[in-house]
Amino acid sequence: MLRNRLRGFIATAACALAAGATMTATADGPTVTLGITADGNNQSQDLIGSSTATPDVFNYQGSVVDGSGAWTLGWNFNASNNQGGNKAFTAGNYVIQNLSDHAIQFDLTVSLPVALLGSTVYGGSVSGGLTTTAAGFISSLQIPLWTGATGGSTISTLFNNPFDVTRTEAGSSSLGADSFGSPIPSLPGPDLGSDLRITFSFLLGANSSASFTSVFVAQVPAPGAAALLGLAGLAACGRRRRA
Repeated sequence: MLRNRLRGFIATAACALAAGATMTATADGPTVTLGITADGNNQSQDLIGSSTATPDVFNYQGSVVDGSGAWTLGWNFNASNNQGGNKAFTAGNYVIQNLSDHAIQFDLTVSLPVALLGSTVYGGSVSGGLTTTAAGFISSLQIPLWTGATGGSTISTLFNNPFDVTRTEAGSSSLGADSFGSPIPSLPGPDLGSDLRITFSFLLGANSSASFTSVFVAQVPAPGAAALLGLAGLAACGRRRRA
């Protein structure tokens, strides 16, 4: 059953990619780097986005199947490295299926190059689900399941360790949801580095498929908004001193 769903997913993604190819002839999005490590074996792809109805926002769709048939990864997300001249983000869905007879350790990284300057506020969220054809599970490793970063700076982590969802029979379970910088984006942080990057790290059991909806946003506020953020920071420092 899991393999049948995989075939349907790949067919759908292939149709979406064919449609996207006709659009990229007129406008290509920034090149997003997608890297996946499965049990220590690395793969990397450069993804080219297709234009959408929203200016400066591009769509990325596709899938990849492991050469030995042990797993598959599908993605469908939107991204911009300069929306409106002050915002960069990735937002969309990822599905990883373990088709093997053993648990696999996955590390999935999506890196968007950015070129915005100035003090930045951040926000993000992640939610997900686990579907199994028999007993199965997903669990975090010794690090959070989701990490948002820019350059050499970690902005936030979500689904922090320990994290585990286990099923004893076929079916679906929610992974719940986690977020930071709400309303997104509102968490002051370091200036943007060369990229905006999300990383998923987890152990996925046999018979299991994990799906995630991830959002990560960085925005350079307008001058007036930046001043208000500065005043808010000074007020917080004053409260801490009085405490």
